[in-house]
Amino acid sequence: MRTLYAEALEYPEDVFEDEVQLESELGVDSVKQVELLSRVSSRYGLPPRESGFRLATYNTMGKITDFVLQQLNDQGAHAPASATG
Repeated sequence: MRTLYAEALEYPEDVFEDEVQLESELGVDSVKQVELLSRVSSRYGLPPRESGFRLATYNTMGKITDFVLQQLNDQGAHAPASATG
């Protein structure tokens, strides 16, 4: 994810530490943040965001990473178990 953000925003990848504030520290406006989150969602096959989703809640790289990991974990928990044997 850091690579995707770094390439899209033309920043060095090491700028995207967990606590970096995307808007206030890096100047990434909300429109660009939505676009980037859509790219991440597409890349990782995430479900559509719920209607109560608030981008402002995910204002750091770490929070976005946690959100994506939670979505992936939730998908795995709801996936049907494969039959073996």
